[in-house]
Amino acid sequence: MDPEQAEFYHPRNLATRRRHRIESWWQIWFPLLLVVSLLAGGVYLLAASSPGSLGALAQVSTMLIAMPLLLIGLLLLLILGVAIYAVSYVIGWLPPLAFRIQSLAARIAAASRRTADLAAEPVLRLDSWAGVARHVIERFR
Repeated sequence: MDPEQAEFYHPRNLATRRRHRIESWWQIWFPLLLVVSLLAGGVYLLAASSPGSLGALAQVSTMLIAMPLLLIGLLLLLILGVAIYAVSYVIGWLPPLAFRIQSLAARIAAASRRTADLAAEPVLRLDSWAGVARHVIERFR
């Protein structure tokens, strides 16, 4: 093993790995297998209770296929309702704040305009006096 890799190498803790495997079995695989077996048993009981009626089984299958889509649609409807409520809250809250921000921006713009005018005034006065001086000199030539 390279010396650079040696500082990042940590030996495996077998007790931790064993505990992780047991937890993953009980928290992931057992519930998954339980739900799949319950669904399979339910489908079997439905098929066994209605002898020769494939139409009823087809209708139940259609319902089982449509239920996740309906739940997703219900979730999206709930999200839309929350978004509508949030937007209505923001619309009620926004105009006074927007007015305050707009007046602050207008004050900042007026102050920056005054500052720019004050900074440009000496240059413009000097340029104006230089223009007058050029005009006077050209007249006397």
